[in-house]
Amino acid sequence: MDPDSRWILREMVSRPGDGEALHDDSVSIPDVSRARLQRVRALLTRHGDGERVYTAICELDEAQCRFIIHWVDVIARSDSELARVFATHAVQALSLMDMAGVEAWLIRAMDAYDKRGLGYAISVIEDLETFAGEYAERHIQVSLDSELGVLQPLIIGLGGRPLTIAADESGKAASAYTDTESIYLPANIRYFRNQQLNRRLLTAQTVYQWAQNRYGTWQLKPLEQLSRLPDPTTSIQLYAQLECYRIEACLARDLPGLARSLQALNSAQAG
Repeated sequence: MDPDSRWILREMVSRPGDGEALHDDSVSIPDVSRARLQRVRALLTRHGDGERVYTAICELDEAQCRFIIHWVDVIARSDSELARVFATHAVQALSLMDMAGVEAWLIRAMDAYDKRGLGYAISVIEDLETFAGEYAERHIQVSLDSELGVLQPLIIGLGGRPLTIAADESGKAASAYTDTESIYLPANIRYFRNQQLNRRLLTAQTVYQWAQNRYGTWQLKPLEQLSRLPDPTTSIQLYAQLECYRIEACLARDLPGLARSLQALNSAQAG
């Protein structure tokens, strides 16, 4: 999320309660104004299952209910459909995570909304269980953002063609790749049950993508020749495997320390 958007979001979160206890039929929530709850109820009950969603939220404990009502109202100021989708998943989210986790999930969705629009934000909301799994394993996870300050200078220090490191936002399974202009890495890694190994894996992926550019994996001539073979798909897969061996040999020759680190990581993976 860009700094301006995060600042606005945090300002909304830190806004104090309205100070008025609400009595709306059978519902009573301290520090939630009548106007706020009426706005949320009106938003949700426009849809067929809205009354059920609203009732489920009101049946949460006081702190959770106030938390969800606050966020639905805040999100609705940007997009009412996103607010509705969040409300629909909010009770389940609180069964999977604490409120800090739900807030982190929501911030990721709002970040997607700011950068890529409503569809991507809804996909983040609907992929709740994946996020909850990541949140539960946050003690072993390594984020690309936290490592950029190490990885980008590493690539500059290795030399060769300047390459920018960025997070892969394709929505596909976490992987690393290069388009010869940038290196794309997973936004988060939790492959190993050990955070230090995950940090080393992220470094290894970065070095390997740099090496593909440095040692000519993507030269046009061999790729053109492969595309003309009778079974280009199988041929390219074989080429990729052979390239792994060649690049490992190049690294062992030119950067033996890094090569040993990669080999140790392979051993950890095999174990």
